[in-house]
Amino acid sequence: MFGVWYTMKQQQTLQEIDIINKTEELLQQKVIIGQAIKPLLIGFRGKNGYALGAVSPKSTTELYKLIKLYKAMGVGYLLQGANTSLKGQSTPNGSIDNPVIIIRTNKLKKHKILDYPTSTEYKILLVEPGLSLKEAEQILEPLGYDLPHKTGSHDLGNTFGASCANGCGGVRVDNRDGRASMTQNGNMGVVTISTNGIIYNGFIRKHGLTSGEELFSLIDNNAVEINDIELPDIAEIDIFLKKLFSEKNYPIHNHRGEIIFAGDGGEGLQTIVYQMYLIRKKPHTIKTYVITLNNLDLKKKFYKEVIFKENINNVNALPILCESMNKELVKTIIKDGVGYLVAIATTIEKINKSASKLLKLRSSIIKFSPTLCINIESFVGRLLSKIFTPTILYKLDFAEIVLLQVANRNDDLDNIQNFDVRLCKFINNNPSVIQIFVAKPDSFQEKILLHIRNVSALTTLNMALKTQGELFSFDDAIMPGEMTNTYCELLSQKLSAIFPNKILLPYIFGHDLKQINHNDWVITKRLTPAEIKEVYRIQHLLITECGGIAHAEHGFGDYADIILNHHELVKLVAHRLLNDIDGLANFKGGFATAFNNAIVNKNILNEALEFATKSIQREIEHNTLFTWSKHEKLNLMKSLNHNFTRFSIR
Repeated sequence: MFGVWYTMKQQQTLQEIDIINKTEELLQQKVIIGQAIKPLLIGFRGKNGYALGAVSPKSTTELYKLIKLYKAMGVGYLLQGANTSLKGQSTPNGSIDNPVIIIRTNKLKKHKILDYPTSTEYKILLVEPGLSLKEAEQILEPLGYDLPHKTGSHDLGNTFGASCANGCGGVRVDNRDGRASMTQNGNMGVVTISTNGIIYNGFIRKHGLTSGEELFSLIDNNAVEINDIELPDIAEIDIFLKKLFSEKNYPIHNHRGEIIFAGDGGEGLQTIVYQMYLIRKKPHTIKTYVITLNNLDLKKKFYKEVIFKENINNVNALPILCESMNKELVKTIIKDGVGYLVAIATTIEKINKSASKLLKLRSSIIKFSPTLCINIESFVGRLLSKIFTPTILYKLDFAEIVLLQVANRNDDLDNIQNFDVRLCKFINNNPSVIQIFVAKPDSFQEKILLHIRNVSALTTLNMALKTQGELFSFDDAIMPGEMTNTYCELLSQKLSAIFPNKILLPYIFGHDLKQINHNDWVITKRLTPAEIKEVYRIQHLLITECGGIAHAEHGFGDYADIILNHHELVKLVAHRLLNDIDGLANFKGGFATAFNNAIVNKNILNEALEFATKSIQREIEHNTLFTWSKHEKLNLMKSLNHNFTRFSIR
């Protein structure tokens, strides 16, 4: 028996050696293994993973060849950006018996800024997946341009490949970037590689482009020019925004690019190698408002009469920032001081440059003594909060706050003035409903207020660490109002019945104009994997019952088998049948479980075949499919039917 075990272990060791040797031969660099890989196995939110090694390809060509190698060897891999683990997918799910390699994007940072024809208001930003949003901000600052899309974790170093490829949520609502989620004109705005080596070219239209090798040569040489790309349609983006802000629960998804399954972008199920963004000039003037609401029943009226009354046909007049936080979360941050010190630290530019490293160091320290560390941090935070927090917030005499930024642009210089008129009128008609604080532009206090919202997720994570419990974060696509309140009441009842006296108050914050509310729940005990899955199941069920659409931004990767609805399961199976039948990308995560559960459902399997077939036809019509050596009508149907048969006979 021992001899059999020894032989199997020896074979496994030989397999690992073979993987490492072939990887190093291909890249001409050492694979990161042993102690050196440990920092890459633990995400910011604490998720632990296992991987055999990690590598950093220096070009998209090397990235492609690496994926082809792992496909041939049957080796799982994970494309990793900043490894925040905010969505449960940036840490690997490998094991001794199932080796996984982390493919880092830290050397894939080429970028290019192109003029948008006939417009000085916009430019085109082309980026490789490893460039961080923070780095892009620093590049654009001297030019007077700004990112249209910032996620709440951009100070953690999150990258374009991981955070923005498929339209995930963000702090800014001034989204005018031409992502796949916003266009229907055949422009995906992204170039990707599937695990079977097929290259999807979403926007580069260089005349005479004949192969994937030529495409990647263009990218690697930073040689893509304005005439080589299919430009995003600005007018179409305006149409999208009008629908987004006027139609409740507008279905946001890739209109044409659904062959790419939406996930964490670079950390998800398909490798993002290049992206296009429409960037815009910074506003002429920005005014920041802190508005406290005392009566949530009138919140919908406030939005209708102040924010949307005159703006629905002029999306430029909409606020460029609209975020909300409930009283419980505000109290935890500014009165209890739980997240205030981090808000202060990230506001200071010199500290903010190293924010990602400092926060990871902080996480390591907290693990040794979470209660003591967080208590000390909170004590300092309370002292600083008394100095810098506006009085109307510190009194906590409200139910919810709304952070708003309204901008004047060169072609709309009356936005702020018109907003002030509507705001004053609403106050006069509803004197007991709201109070207002206007922050001085570019002041330290203004920056802190904006960062307080950004550290909301960190604050709730602190609460979970301090109580040695579990944090459950969920995004649900619902407009502010009755649905959120109903959902939280029902969830509180359900969880309290299962875990008596173990539920903290819900912490609610959200991107109000984008109809997305985050709700974070802390259960003050350690749960078993089965209990964790049950909580996610209940969350998803109640959101659906209340009329919301579950986005499940955080925790999506691990619990995808629970929170994917029927249509998403069909897309997942279609993707896997077509692009990743062996499940090598993001190996053994929640999507793998969801896939294995879904394929036993004959209806889902048949719908997935139909979905994938239409996807192939659509891509062929748009001439977007490449192999390494050719640009051709690929024989994907044969492979698709083979894979379908493989599972339909189960």
